[in-house]
Amino acid sequence: MNEASKSTPLIELSGVGRQYGQTGKAGIAALSGISLTIGAGEFVCITGPSGSGKSTLLSILGCLDRPTSGSYRFVGREVSRLKPDALAWLRREAFGFVFQSYNLLDSVTTLGNVELPGVYGGLSRAHRQRRAKELLAEVGLAERARHRPAELSGGEQQRASIARALMNGGRVILADEPTGALDQHNGKRILDHLEALAQRGQTVVVVSHSPDVAKRTDRQIELRDGRVLKDVTRRVAAEPVAVYSTVAAGRKGKRKSNAGLIGGLSLGFTTLRRGFFRQGRLRAFLSLGSVALAVWWVVTLGAVLEGIAQEGMRIVNQMDANHIVLMPTTLANNDLAPPAVPLSLQDAENIEQSIPNVRGAAPRLTREMTVQSDSRSMQAFVKAYVPGMSMEESESDSPGLEAGRPITQLDNERLESVALIGPGVHSRLFSSLEDPLGQYLTIDGHPFLVKGIVSADRLNVLGASEEFAARIAAAEENRVYIPFNTGVALLFGTDRIRFLDIWVHDAERIGDTAQAIGDLLIRRHGQVGFMMSHRAGEAAEVAKGRKVVALFVLAIGAIAMLAGGLGVMAVMLMSVTGRTREIGLRMAMGARKKDVLTQFLLESAAVVTAGGVVGLAASVICTAILATLGVPMAHTGWVAIVALASAVSTGLLFGILPARRAASVDPAQAIAAG
Repeated sequence: MNEASKSTPLIELSGVGRQYGQTGKAGIAALSGISLTIGAGEFVCITGPSGSGKSTLLSILGCLDRPTSGSYRFVGREVSRLKPDALAWLRREAFGFVFQSYNLLDSVTTLGNVELPGVYGGLSRAHRQRRAKELLAEVGLAERARHRPAELSGGEQQRASIARALMNGGRVILADEPTGALDQHNGKRILDHLEALAQRGQTVVVVSHSPDVAKRTDRQIELRDGRVLKDVTRRVAAEPVAVYSTVAAGRKGKRKSNAGLIGGLSLGFTTLRRGFFRQGRLRAFLSLGSVALAVWWVVTLGAVLEGIAQEGMRIVNQMDANHIVLMPTTLANNDLAPPAVPLSLQDAENIEQSIPNVRGAAPRLTREMTVQSDSRSMQAFVKAYVPGMSMEESESDSPGLEAGRPITQLDNERLESVALIGPGVHSRLFSSLEDPLGQYLTIDGHPFLVKGIVSADRLNVLGASEEFAARIAAAEENRVYIPFNTGVALLFGTDRIRFLDIWVHDAERIGDTAQAIGDLLIRRHGQVGFMMSHRAGEAAEVAKGRKVVALFVLAIGAIAMLAGGLGVMAVMLMSVTGRTREIGLRMAMGARKKDVLTQFLLESAAVVTAGGVVGLAASVICTAILATLGVPMAHTGWVAIVALASAVSTGLLFGILPARRAASVDPAQAIAAG
């Protein structure tokens, strides 16, 4: 708003009327044909008996209410043509309100109350705090800045409201019965402050039925039955202020409201805390508890069901579900069927390197042979293997050792005649006092140096679980391990792999992995001459079960969140009803409808966020207790994240109706009702 010329009245009313209720004879006329002008810098008192329309006129002057007829111009601009945001701008930048009942927010400190217009005026936090402290010092309340309104006397609260009215400059101070609730001493002190403001050049309009108040002002306008009965000027007004005090230095650009995300969330948590520790405990508990219960239920149920699903997969894995056995074979007993593919070590290496889900591929050359040491002999299964074939050492095809050294890749490359013996071979071919390490045994007549003794608790069970290893340990005790290339050269007479054991990372994708292996072999050999066996069916059933579990958790979660959202909406609607005066006051301080809408939406978000965190904490405790009782539990991060995100989204969604209702509050009626 530009500075107007001195000839333009600051306030100009022409034929202004305000009617409540129905139009025509049934309506109630609060004001009728009010015409007057108020110049900048005037100290005016509007008097008259109760019901004469004084407060209504003040609400129209301050843009809290609109006239139903006539014209109201502020600095030459027709107010009736202004949109709601423009009216909010006027209330924020041009007017400062001082109410009879003080209308300070109980939930914030005195300093916070004085800062409030600066929040909506776009002042930075540091600037508005500095400005608020200066104003409180000016009205003698510097030592009471951190006190809440309930801790102040009536006179102190009214002086705080004067400081608040000056926060954004307060070019026009509108005071509605500012001394009506005060004793004579405090009333005189408030009038002294208002008179000092008028002498400083502020435009001050006071509504009062007291003749003593009217005598202190420069001009007296008396109303009766909604009309101007008398308009008397006793003194010349002081030189008006030309700018909005020093506050303009703290604004930049278009001075957007700072009542944004952080402010709204902060107010939401403040309101919630106040509800628990000061008043409205049931309302606060219902709003937070409904969401906390929903999140707790979803996350806990998800952990239980995921634990059951993982336990099912563990059982399937014990059944060797992540194992594929590949064997070259003809697929039919006729001359037209393709022959078995010549499976080689190169095939195993290609499978390992080309198929992402493959964890390892171990070629198997196994045959029962005669093993002898001196005069003792036995039948043992001799297995030729490739040591450490692109596998982690802890998961490789190499057996774990109880004593000695493992077979190395160098042993395999040099065709060394070395062997590892199982516990059964050890006990049957060597005496209990005899150390087999460094001694020789013969396999089908070929001498092999005993290099190590295989541990009984970890035999060649590549990728299998401990339970599965225990079941087949007995069958593997009578086994002898030799390098793959040595076995091909001395014992087996061929490098054609009879079996290829393939282990996968994800058993749920074992079917797709087997298909990829088959496609690779067909490309390499140009024919289908092999077979694969695996337990894809069991893994698929588990995968299907996990999907059903996920859908079940989501469905239950949606229902729980819906119930929680409805609870939040109901509580927030109650909150809007109980905080009507506060909403009207914020609008009087310059809050736009958008600011009020955002505030209540963010309050809903704050409530559900707090509820979500409480629900997550309760779920962690609950699942820990259930785990100690033997219930399978497995927390999944996505369930917790989805639950918390859904809670916040639900709060915002179901907070829309309460927020819209709050934004539609009529400020004049809200303040009057309070």
